[in-house]
Amino acid sequence: KEDRYSMDRTRKSMRTLLGLALGLHLTLAAAAEPATFHRLDGRPVNLAQLCKSSPTGVVLLVCWCSECPSCRRVEGQVEKLTREYHDRARVFAVDVHASDTPDQVKKFLTASKLGLDIVIDETLVDKYKIERTTTALLFDSQGRLRYQGPFSTKDKECAHLALEQLLRGDPVSPEKLPQNGCSFIPRGQKRPMSPQCDMP
Repeated sequence: KEDRYSMDRTRKSMRTLLGLALGLHLTLAAAAEPATFHRLDGRPVNLAQLCKSSPTGVVLLVCWCSECPSCRRVEGQVEKLTREYHDRARVFAVDVHASDTPDQVKKFLTASKLGLDIVIDETLVDKYKIERTTTALLFDSQGRLRYQGPFSTKDKECAHLALEQLLRGDPVSPEKLPQNGCSFIPRGQKRPMSPQCDMP
């Protein structure tokens, strides 16, 4: 009886360990998957493909939406970087707010005459724990995150500085800064909310 009891406990322990190992494997596999988006015409695209579209593989993503006050403050600078770095990097505005549809975004771009390259987020927010618009994420040619933080602050163009450092081959410093900007409702959550800005 004791031997049977010990064998049962061993089997249960092994099943528990196998379950934990499988869970860890799935978690690591999900973490290794590149973030996914879709374009305004509905075509799917992932981070690896965005990096391949860049002359150097470097990609700067800036979280954005059409209703966000803090986005209005920085989108002119984002457009400027898009133009100035077109031959060295790709700069994308990533629409993260649940209430934005591709048609709304197209209408906004037409009315504002902005030349932003926009993709619609699917997994970026969850993958990188983004809570505020105007959060910038800078990736190198291997798809590694090199900077995450505000696109800019009152006295510093944080993302621009990080982009220049990476393109020069210098260490990116700082690699991470606190997010600022507006809160938003990620896709998949139905609760309506207009973005709430805490950006000074």
